[in-house]
Amino acid sequence: MPDYAKLLGQVARAVFDAYAKSKPSQGGRTTSSTANATGSTTSATAGAAPTATRGQAPSSASTAGSGASQSTAKGRKTATPPLSMNYPGDYPGVPQLTYDPHSDNQPDPGEVVWAWIPYEEDYSQGKDRPALVVGKDGAWFLALMLTSQDHDLDRAQENREGRYWVEIGSGPWDSQGRVSEARVNRIVRVNPNTVRRIGGRLDEAVFDKVAAGIRAHPPTA
Repeated sequence: MPDYAKLLGQVARAVFDAYAKSKPSQGGRTTSSTANATGSTTSATAGAAPTATRGQAPSSASTAGSGASQSTAKGRKTATPPLSMNYPGDYPGVPQLTYDPHSDNQPDPGEVVWAWIPYEEDYSQGKDRPALVVGKDGAWFLALMLTSQDHDLDRAQENREGRYWVEIGSGPWDSQGRVSEARVNRIVRVNPNTVRRIGGRLDEAVFDKVAAGIRAHPPTA
């Protein structure tokens, strides 16, 4: 009589062995498949990233470059050429003369500034010197050159040579406290960019005396 219990045990073992042998193979395929899928996905991602980076880099670099250029353009201090290089000439006639000084860093009529003033004989040359602002002509300041030389001693000679002066007294524009005179029959145009500093302000009565001198001896071109 067959031993059914023994046969059943052998069948169970055979089934177990078959299952055990098939599990690594299936797991390997799954792992391989997963690895391949992951590898494929990774490969696809790795391939896409450089493409995206390459595609974006020029734009980013261009933007950065543009920004740097703009920043440089905005940050760059444009060199202002000497006034003589684009000097339109002295102002002829009598401009509007109004005493109007303000307590700020902008030159105003009635204030003395240090600025580049062209020579009368040669506009291509000049020097930094004090000048009295008397008005404006568009973007230009109108001013009278000052001197610390005493022209009372040679007034007749100066007048014969076409130079007229009005004494304005002393002020902080002269470090030695010397009395200054303003030449009233030559009005120079002053480029605002050449104004180095504001050296002081006249009393209104003194400004009025200067204005009277300008009207009495109108500048000519």
